[in-house]
Amino acid sequence: MKLVTQVKLVPDAVQASVFERTLPAVNEAANWVSAVSSLPNTARGNPTWCSGRLPPSS
Repeated sequence: MKLVTQVKLVPDAVQASVFERTLPAVNEAANWVSAVSSLPNTARGNPTWCSGRLPPSS
């Protein structure tokens, strides 16, 4: 299942600066979750694939 959510952000100047720093990391983490969840042995009830660690941030 693929779930896509579209939102419109209307930040002020301070919030825009925070979003610019935060959203790439959130996107990277979401991409990692997506990739890991499509690996073999990731069926519901078998969480052995999850190490509990996110990839290192760039």
